[in-house]
Amino acid sequence: MRAVRQLVGPERKIFAVIKADGYGHGAAEMGSVFVANGADALGVADLAEGIRLRRRGITCPILVYPNSLPEAAPSALAHGLVPTLVDLEGARAYAEAATGPCDVFVKIDVGLERLGVPAEQAVKVITAMLELPHLRLAGICAHPHAPVGADPAYAEWQLGRFTAVVDELAARGVRVPDPPARRLALRPEIPPDLSQRRRSRTDALRHHVPRRDLAGPAAAHAPRAHDACHRAQGADPARALRRGWRRFR
Repeated sequence: MRAVRQLVGPERKIFAVIKADGYGHGAAEMGSVFVANGADALGVADLAEGIRLRRRGITCPILVYPNSLPEAAPSALAHGLVPTLVDLEGARAYAEAATGPCDVFVKIDVGLERLGVPAEQAVKVITAMLELPHLRLAGICAHPHAPVGADPAYAEWQLGRFTAVVDELAARGVRVPDPPARRLALRPEIPPDLSQRRRSRTDALRHHVPRRDLAGPAAAHAPRAHDACHRAQGADPARALRRGWRRFR
């Protein structure tokens, strides 16, 4: 936690991800340690994980990502969980279930092609979501496709897609929480052996610009060469499902 805090600065919020029972180490135990050592919020993968943390006495903000199911809206809000929305159906469910202001995240698909609002449709969809009652945009997140050894230009292309959404929202008067929410965190795919794992971390740090404000000028589209790289890396829905940055308030 100290290393991450030094990397991102004191003004940014840190969401510690403890899904899958804290990756086998115990979600409540890991969550308590993270919060005690400076994490601002926790991240889990589904409603049940969030509820278990609440029942263990954890009171900090808990983000449910990468997708909060519409049918889970009443229970999620009753336990004070922050949903991640990927479509208007989910947004309507949370708007109907909310009885007051409801903070939500929206996930944008910038390259992994697994879950999220397609980057090209994100501004339109987010704008429509915010016309619904109660919903407040607490942040935008994305899960880039970051295979080991990928061309840095591929990561920059995805970063540019994310930034373009932020810029267009700002141009339309939609405020995305700032400052840390204008950040994108690359999460590399977990390689099979330790040597590759070390390399993946290095690649992630190489592509990560810790203090960059992603709301600044950025390319709104990518050259076809980057599209070719995207295809070459195999970022299609089927492969993404087999393989298994965030913008924070």
